[in-house]
Amino acid sequence: MEPLSLITDFFDIPKTWAQVYYQLLIHGPGTIGNFLENTNLSRQHTYNVLDKLVDEGFVIVISQSKRGNLYKSVPIEQLSKEYIHRLDVKLSKKNERIDLFISELNHLTNTHSNQLSKVSTFYGKILTPEKIENALKVLFEDTLSSFKLAIRDLNTDIMTKTRSTIFKIMNQNNIKVDILFQEEIYNKYISLKITDGSWFPTESIKDWLNDERLSIKLTKSVIQNYIIFDNVTLLLMFTNENQLEFASVTGIDDLTKRFLISFDNCWRRGKKLLIPNLKHEKELVNIN
Repeated sequence: MEPLSLITDFFDIPKTWAQVYYQLLIHGPGTIGNFLENTNLSRQHTYNVLDKLVDEGFVIVISQSKRGNLYKSVPIEQLSKEYIHRLDVKLSKKNERIDLFISELNHLTNTHSNQLSKVSTFYGKILTPEKIENALKVLFEDTLSSFKLAIRDLNTDIMTKTRSTIFKIMNQNNIKVDILFQEEIYNKYISLKITDGSWFPTESIKDWLNDERLSIKLTKSVIQNYIIFDNVTLLLMFTNENQLEFASVTGIDDLTKRFLISFDNCWRRGKKLLIPNLKHEKELVNIN
């Protein structure tokens, strides 16, 4: 296996991160000019990647100057042990809460059975619109490395309550996001917001796409607004007349599994969205 594949697979990081880290690893401490031409990345993109590698503990800044910072890769032995330790701590905390988590979810009463009957009967925690934003922050921060977001209809409340949290999490952590849009709604309402910076800064979108942390597909089969986190937590968002009425959180159960299977099936059949230039809606290209 090639070095870059070894690094990306072990640390579960984007290929661009592995490229920059590996160049520092083999060339030793230096400025960006020492290895830039070997990365096939732009100077600005390389700086962005370096900032993230420093934040995540892969790289350290030895010195700072107007002529350019001096960077050094953390030794692979030290980095590997620290990475495993962080995973152990995070999983240990989840393991400590698993019995309470399952017990509470199994005993929660569904107070909105009429609205939820169109999806399934299940035990879940109902969230009012006022509490959704804070709940989202907790769910995003608790996820290990990824989440899947499906948007069936255009709802200003949904994006208002999710975009700031998604933006913060994706800029701070190595989170991978798959977004599935209902195709007709995307083409009619959403495409321009992706390109004009209404939802997320365009430079951030470019970085996420280049790092392969963000993937977007279009489908005709999204039946509900929902988010599935990699710790198998499901958040269903119910709307009415362009308003977010309430949401429901459920954990490891048949409903979550059904939505996960549905998402994966839609994802396999969906059209991948390529955004070669984010300045204008006409430059969006769909491919099978």
